[in-house]
Amino acid sequence: MMPMWLTLVGVLGATSPPPLPPFSLTIDGLKWGSCDPDFNTSGPNGGPSPRLSPCTCVAPHCRSLRSGWDTATTVTTLDTTRTQTVVVYTDTKQHTGLQITRTSLFYNDINATETLLELRNVRAANSGIICGVNVLDTAVATGAVPMSHTFNGSSAKRNDYQPGHHRLDTPVGPPPWGPSQNMHGVGGVDTLAEGYRLWTTGDRVVKNQTEADCVTLCKQASDCIGVTFSHITTSGLNSCYLIVAPLLRWDAEPGYASWTKLSPGPQHDATSSFGPRAGRSSDPILPYFAVSGQAAGLVVSIGWSGNWQASTTWNSTAKQVMVSVGHDASKLCTDLAAGEAIRTMRVVTISVSATDLVGSASDSAGDDAGPLARVGFNRHRQLMIRHKLPRDPATGTVNGSIIASWSWLGWPQNSPESEQLWHIEAVKNSTSVEMYWLDAGWFNGGFPDGVGNWQIPLTDTVNHTLYREGSLSALGDLAHARPNPVGFITWFEPERAYAGSHIATAFPEYCLGPGPNYLVNLGDPAANSYLHDYLSSAVSEYGLDVLRIDFNTDPDPHWAAGDSTGNRTGLTEHRYITGLYTLWDSILAEHPGLMIDDCSSGGRRIDVETLSRSFPLWRSDNSGENDPTSHQIMSMGLSQFAPVSSGAVFSSDPYHWRSAGVVGKTISWGSIGWQAVMTSPEKLAELRAAVAETQSLRPVAIYGDYYPLTAVTVVSTTSWAAYQFDIHGEDGFAMYFRNANSTTLSMPAQLQAVSPTARFSVTVYYNYTANGPASTITGAKLTSMKIELPQSGSMLLKYHLSSVQ
Repeated sequence: MMPMWLTLVGVLGATSPPPLPPFSLTIDGLKWGSCDPDFNTSGPNGGPSPRLSPCTCVAPHCRSLRSGWDTATTVTTLDTTRTQTVVVYTDTKQHTGLQITRTSLFYNDINATETLLELRNVRAANSGIICGVNVLDTAVATGAVPMSHTFNGSSAKRNDYQPGHHRLDTPVGPPPWGPSQNMHGVGGVDTLAEGYRLWTTGDRVVKNQTEADCVTLCKQASDCIGVTFSHITTSGLNSCYLIVAPLLRWDAEPGYASWTKLSPGPQHDATSSFGPRAGRSSDPILPYFAVSGQAAGLVVSIGWSGNWQASTTWNSTAKQVMVSVGHDASKLCTDLAAGEAIRTMRVVTISVSATDLVGSASDSAGDDAGPLARVGFNRHRQLMIRHKLPRDPATGTVNGSIIASWSWLGWPQNSPESEQLWHIEAVKNSTSVEMYWLDAGWFNGGFPDGVGNWQIPLTDTVNHTLYREGSLSALGDLAHARPNPVGFITWFEPERAYAGSHIATAFPEYCLGPGPNYLVNLGDPAANSYLHDYLSSAVSEYGLDVLRIDFNTDPDPHWAAGDSTGNRTGLTEHRYITGLYTLWDSILAEHPGLMIDDCSSGGRRIDVETLSRSFPLWRSDNSGENDPTSHQIMSMGLSQFAPVSSGAVFSSDPYHWRSAGVVGKTISWGSIGWQAVMTSPEKLAELRAAVAETQSLRPVAIYGDYYPLTAVTVVSTTSWAAYQFDIHGEDGFAMYFRNANSTTLSMPAQLQAVSPTARFSVTVYYNYTANGPASTITGAKLTSMKIELPQSGSMLLKYHLSSVQ
């Protein structure tokens, strides 16, 4: 069943799949690329595609799979919106032993293509060595003014999910030099102002050098044009960055120190590479980015919950941006045994061109992405909404929009059952909060040392001092009891086993070192089966509506330890990630309607694959209790990638409640806060009104297009923040915030996607009640409306199309 709101958004209706985006891989030191001949002949109108270059694999540096391998292609129409193309490349001549299967899905209602590869050894001996795979290796003819658009991931910082937009063809000016108490320079080395990091087109990192030695190393390197030197005060570690290409930009990033320019440096085209830090897909950057120019653009999102690597290179001669996405050779360099196979990441591409701007929303003065990238970002939102996000099997609506109360009573050491039961009663008696949330600490050993004490029978897991019956069933039963039933969420961290825990002791063969925080190897079928049986039993016995999965470990060292000697780098990670998907899929299949909350230290494993099975209920470990502007940054950034997420909220007043986002909330005020609410009719009424407002906005916030109305990169206590959700220019709303220290008295509404001549019914809410009756005005007047607010004030503006002129 398709929700009503989903049908309101227009369908692109592309008539045929566009050319398949090219890929490449290196086998035994030789690069191979798909370089399909039909890339030049099968564009949307039967001619060349105007959006993707024919190929980036050029002889003699790269050979075409079409000329050196046997190829078989099958095209299947899956339904009215999806066409599947499977191309199988088999090496019968080059003696690598490999068969490559590319499976691509084209979504004609979005004009998006999704691709993954399977690599299989089809001979009796070991295959050639696969050392780096780019699932996407293409070029985008952006034309002039090429821009790169990336997004912070989660690192428990106030600027989590903040976007960054940067010119690729223009060098930046000098950095903001200045003294800083946390930064230091040595002997003529200029010092960068506190809180800034230099970003460059290329660098090499040398650990544990002094700053003077860092400069010396650069002088000794023929291609080094300067250095940055960082001293991380919390760890005492030093890092020397040898800059081997021109400076691109500088961004806020505490902990980085100085920049010394030793020579002007070569003026060659710029390359920027980026990826996750230590094996969790969205820490510290989202697996989601775009490039755009005056002529065309490309939005890319990645489905792989481990390591990935992306790069963009501006080609000033061809006016193209070269884009590659895949598994870097440092993370995947392996042969395959006879019959052995691995799958790659899933890569989604959405092409846009200047013709897509006809009839689209105008460019907002506050939207740094620009109109072309914004079209692509909203198409990606629609891809996630229509084809990816988990749905309620009974209603067909998107799952995961939840207002929950987090039982952080005494966290991380859980409170007794009696206090938890009182908390459930408080949540139920509010008659509006939707779920009760039991977090870590309810099991033997507590958090974090007891992680890994996951046992069958379940009673051997539960802390009997806290829960005398050795079960959480009483909590689930009370939560679901009528009247006023609420859902039940419970925390688990199945992938980690602390030294001395049950799994680490009884099943050491399941564990990947180093200790004491071991990783339970999901790539081991026996370990995977054990966790499946435990979690599935817990869902059934406790009556769980949401299975909360945390993951508080950087897995890279564990995966590296699991790789066998020889040419087997990366296999442990690949087995682990595919095992993760198998585990989640099997549990979801056994429990229709169950939802998974993907926490991972607060939002550090968000990607297309996890979002298709779960949602982030706790998007950052930066809870932002006294920093509502950090919530505005997170809401405005993450909404562009993940239509459903939740943020912590510590107050039900409109400014704080609205700052935490519009789809879900995690109430985090604990027992003292709940006691204050339950004993105050005014506070209880305010909470109910706050919940009702969030629930009323969900249809548009989930299924609509999204427009930032102010720059997300400058959200602070001295600024305004504003954003809009819109369904087809007919129904929508906008949120406006004047933050605590802003001296700007007003801003224009500057709404997007509304027709200037149409008439709209408009309602304004400063609090949770309308500020008078609705008024009817034209779209032009609506867009130019002056929004005035006091400091630490917010406003909700709702509009509905009443007539078209």
